[in-house]
Amino acid sequence: HRAGRLFEAEEIYRRILAAEPDYPYALCLLGTIAQAAGENEQAIDLISRAIAVKPDYTDAHNNLGAVLMALLRHEEALACFKNAIALDSENAEAHSNKGVVLKSLGRPEDAVASYRRAIEIKPDHAEAHYNLGNTLCELKRTDEALASFQKAIEIKPDHAGAHNNLGNLYRELDRMEEAVATYKNIIAINPDYAEAHHNLSFALLGAGREDEGLDEFEWRWRVSSCTTPWRDFSEPMWDGTTDLRGKNLLLWPEQGLQDITIWASTIPELAVRAGRCIVQIYPKLLPLFARSFPGAVFRTDHGPEDTGHEGAASEDFDFHLPMGSLFRALHTAPTSTVPAFLVPDPERVTFWKQRLSGLGPGPYVGISWKSPVVTPDRAPNYTGIDEWAPLFAQPARFINLQCGEADDDLARAERELGITVHDFEDLDLFDDLDNVAALSAALDLSISVSTAVAAITAGVGTPTWVIAWRQSTWNNFLLAPRGPEVTRFARNTGETWDAVFAAMAGRLRDLAEK
Repeated sequence: HRAGRLFEAEEIYRRILAAEPDYPYALCLLGTIAQAAGENEQAIDLISRAIAVKPDYTDAHNNLGAVLMALLRHEEALACFKNAIALDSENAEAHSNKGVVLKSLGRPEDAVASYRRAIEIKPDHAEAHYNLGNTLCELKRTDEALASFQKAIEIKPDHAGAHNNLGNLYRELDRMEEAVATYKNIIAINPDYAEAHHNLSFALLGAGREDEGLDEFEWRWRVSSCTTPWRDFSEPMWDGTTDLRGKNLLLWPEQGLQDITIWASTIPELAVRAGRCIVQIYPKLLPLFARSFPGAVFRTDHGPEDTGHEGAASEDFDFHLPMGSLFRALHTAPTSTVPAFLVPDPERVTFWKQRLSGLGPGPYVGISWKSPVVTPDRAPNYTGIDEWAPLFAQPARFINLQCGEADDDLARAERELGITVHDFEDLDLFDDLDNVAALSAALDLSISVSTAVAAITAGVGTPTWVIAWRQSTWNNFLLAPRGPEVTRFARNTGETWDAVFAAMAGRLRDLAEK
């Protein structure tokens, strides 16, 4: 079992149980093998039988808790770890596991206490140091977190998670070269560690080492959290060097609307270089992109299994390329300043200009303060509506470009900040992106956090102020909005948005006075 020869171990345990069906150690250890094989319900049954036979079997309580924790049955898992500790207060593993489940239950301070108790019992418990570091990161106790990750690595030099999360923490602290070195350390030990390669790409881009960063970004397909699967075409991926004259190139979409809109700025170059540039694109972007890039052929993308369109064979192209690889293939210069590349419907632009003028004198400023999807790791990129108060104090007409649930924030802005953010209820800000582009072109200015809104307003040529977290994975030329007038207002990790909004308020006041 300890040697990893689980099949042989399982056979021996079963022979033991054939001779003595209630032998608790064989039941428990057979349960751990079942868990390793993904047979969690069987594992619960076997380990529970071991506990029934031997209620004081500490490791069985701990192992049962581990299975329940994997099934996200956190309260039951916590009870198991408490049982193990009640039987053996010096069980470091149970204290460490208790910390993990407490963190999952939203009790980070209690989790820290459990990890520290595990370390007190067993100072060389690498996993406890690692988990302590993760929880201290959540609590923004960065110096302690750094020390915890470093200790975990000292104890276990090949601890992949500790290296990776230490690198992430260095990156958040804007210590990019240290982040690069940390990721490279674990890659030297584990060359196939995709998460470290992927995170290394953002550290390199943040350090201004764009070519290296784009090379490492190709590891994104192998990251466990990747939500866009690789498309396995029989035709080769274009390497950026093969002559495309007389050849058909297929571009296919990956990741979100913001990313695709940014990367689409390179389509005109490919439309000239290739005999035919075919672009499969999400339906909501199709009208805008088809008008903007007349030199390309556009098709509706139907998802990861799509290898053609409307029954067409995949053999109608010679090469393919995922859109996230466009900058690398074309050796795109690291800049956000490019000519406007999105062409909105001119009739709809006129319509929106007339509609805006009916609100009173401008300037007309579109705003977006958060993503429709806010998770703990994404939250530092976004703002609260109350933080916009310095801007709302300036003489301007503010226009809602926020898709998703915005009604409560809009009501709060009017109730508490005394500002009406004009919201056109007949405009679907989530799906009608062609109309969003037209409204964007009618505005005098757009102010937005890093979302598809900023990518579209910048792309149509409207002056765009991007509210950015400087150490964010999105704060680099690969994932930043592009256009003729893009200005970034950034804060560092740990800083509030106050200075950013004060600076923008001054700029907006100057703009309104002109």
